[in-house]
Amino acid sequence: MAPVLQSDACSGQYHQVVNSINSDYITISEYILLRIYQLGIRSIFGVPGDFNLNFLEHLYDIDGLEWIGCCNELNAAYACDGYAKTCEKMAVLVSTFGVGELSALAGVAGMYSEYSPLLHLVGTSAMRLKNTDKKFHHLLSGSKTYEAPDHYLYEKVAANFSCAQGSIDLDADKACSTVDRVLREIHRCLRPGYLFLPCDLTEMKVPTSRLYEPLIVDYVPQISSRSTAVVEAILQKIYSSQNPALLVDYFISRCKMTNTLAKLLSKLDGRVNVYDTFMGKGLVDESHAWFVGTYQGALGNGDVARAIEETDLVLRIGTFDVEMNNGAFSAKLQDTNVVSLSIDSVSICGELVTDVNMRDVFEMLVEQLDVERVARSRKYEISRPSRPTGNEPLTMNDLRTHIEQSLTPNDVLIVDTGSFMWATGTIELHGAKFINQFLWAAIGYAIPATLGACIAKRDSGSPGRVITVEGDGAAEMTLQEIASLVRYKVDPVLYLLNNDGYTIERVIQGPNRSYNDIATKWQWTEMVRCFGGGKIGQKIASRSDLSQLSIGAGLQLLELLLPKFDVPEELTDLLARGKS
Repeated sequence: MAPVLQSDACSGQYHQVVNSINSDYITISEYILLRIYQLGIRSIFGVPGDFNLNFLEHLYDIDGLEWIGCCNELNAAYACDGYAKTCEKMAVLVSTFGVGELSALAGVAGMYSEYSPLLHLVGTSAMRLKNTDKKFHHLLSGSKTYEAPDHYLYEKVAANFSCAQGSIDLDADKACSTVDRVLREIHRCLRPGYLFLPCDLTEMKVPTSRLYEPLIVDYVPQISSRSTAVVEAILQKIYSSQNPALLVDYFISRCKMTNTLAKLLSKLDGRVNVYDTFMGKGLVDESHAWFVGTYQGALGNGDVARAIEETDLVLRIGTFDVEMNNGAFSAKLQDTNVVSLSIDSVSICGELVTDVNMRDVFEMLVEQLDVERVARSRKYEISRPSRPTGNEPLTMNDLRTHIEQSLTPNDVLIVDTGSFMWATGTIELHGAKFINQFLWAAIGYAIPATLGACIAKRDSGSPGRVITVEGDGAAEMTLQEIASLVRYKVDPVLYLLNNDGYTIERVIQGPNRSYNDIATKWQWTEMVRCFGGGKIGQKIASRSDLSQLSIGAGLQLLELLLPKFDVPEELTDLLARGKS
């Protein structure tokens, strides 16, 4: 169905490694790393610290695992998000007690919000010290100087941002079960999970035989009379519709159900209009004959909105109904006309079902769908928005056109939170994958996420490049991760939008306030060389410069000089709606 499946090649490599172990016992550190390896993961992100060093030493015992050291833990978390979304596997982050794990927390929270699977392993204080009153570094001081510190305080915090937590203790058999439980829950919930490993237990011996016990992380669909009845109810709604539409949304990719979607699209080809959402972009090929466009409520193409809103039934697959995905709440789809399949529920024309979800019923629905009983939708021809031409000053609309013309299948487009993200709803991806963090909306995400995406493509041997767009204000937060792009010899193309500060904030409020200013004397085109790369970036000041741009091999940084208040019209429309 929609499981996390390791390839035959990964399975073979894992068993080859395990069969080469000549001891009845291994360390718990090796056990954790081998379970990670078993899942087809080959890169581990993080920052070393004195509480995780013993664990990290064992990484070099596992041939085929690579350490990807990042400049700080927040960046490492962003990199993990880029990795997980690119290769659709769990990412792995290693941090240290207190200062490290808390530094990563904002990025982990973003992954939790957007259902991005992560194993966050934290090296913690020694087990033998946890119940003492000794106060040492990285511990949060209590409200009274004479009170004993709480070594489990950070674990309690993490519980709010994760689907599972496991703290390793002195029981070796329980420790293995804890590891497996957390890994299963991460894959079931598609959210971060935590393992807390005390620094004095990294060498604890566990039976090698535990590695031969199955690690079943696949989601198992709940096939029951209830799910069967739900499918039958949905089919009757589809067969009764005179003008149905298919709306493809975010959780299709998160739940790894793109193959099932492809079967549905093939079945409905020539009959039903197809749309995608802002966060579902890239899941449907824009060249599909019945693809109408991206539905963003009042913020997107008006013709697209009118077309889908006048249908009598919308089959919405992978629903993620959040602000950034429903046109800032401007979508006008009526609940009574929508069948919605989401990660934790199904809604049938306003009737909410919480004991069955998309992963339980989607494949059954596609298999049982009798396409001859599906009415042929009214065909819509939607005009494409005009694109700028000539030699006028460079704008974000020009960059939108340029990127659309530059993308090729297997590329990955990463766009940071900022003004330009509002231009991406109408970009045709041409088979590229679109990665963002638009719900959590943390600025500074894109460059570290680019590292993760590049590593994911390298690990999987996937062709194509990573193309990244980020504003200057956001880039100043996490720019140091360019050093890692250089260090690990990856070759993304970075479009740096130099518009003298936080433009998206300027158009919201305080256009000329100093709080929206940033340091503007950065020599952006020198940054790759500053961090050890050999290339000088290119400065693009006009539409003509952009049209004549030639992008070569290797890491590229392209600085675009944009007007201070230039924003896409979609953002202007959003702000106007907010004031009306």
